Amino acid sequence: MVKKDEKVKIGLEIHGYLLTEEKLFCRCKAEHGAKITKPNTNICPICTAQPGAKPMLPNKTAIDKVIQITLILCCKINNKLIWQRKHYDWPDLPKGFQNTLSGTYATPIGLNGKFLDIKIRECHLEEDPAAWNPETGEIDYNRSGLPLVEIVTEPDFETSEQVTEWLKQLLATLNYIKS
Repeated sequence: MVKKDEKVKIGLEIHGYLLTEEKLFCRCKAEHGAKITKPNTNICPICTAQPGAKPMLPNKTAIDKVIQITLILCCKINNKLIWQRKHYDWPDLPKGFQNTLSGTYATPIGLNGKFLDIKIRECHLEEDPAAWNPETGEIDYNRSGLPLVEIVTEPDFETSEQVTEWLKQLLATLNYIKS
């Protein structure tokens, strides 16, 4: 509970899909939501982590879009990007790890930015896991490997209304690059 003279501090970690034709490390179609009619139709040995399957180079369009986003957020762009593996054991991640540019020792694509008076700590690119339904146990790998941008703010927000308004402005701005 917040005391009367204490201010609330809110920071965000935002994940959003980057609209690309292909997934991040393979050439499977990158379709979202209602476009997909059947589960597990846009998959291959790479995005389902079949033994011996090796990822391709990252999707250039996804990299270009995340760089555009980091520039919009006034971040400093890093010249050297190192992919890492975030390991976790969950049914939606067939490899047992997520390819990402985020994490404790990672070098994010963008650092120390600002958007509408809110400081941006970092901006990353990573792949999405599959969709797991814990009630049925079904897993749909269509979204496994879709490119995601992760935006991390500093705890500069003081109200939920401020967060809501800021997110509306962020979405409106990002729509200009059709991210």
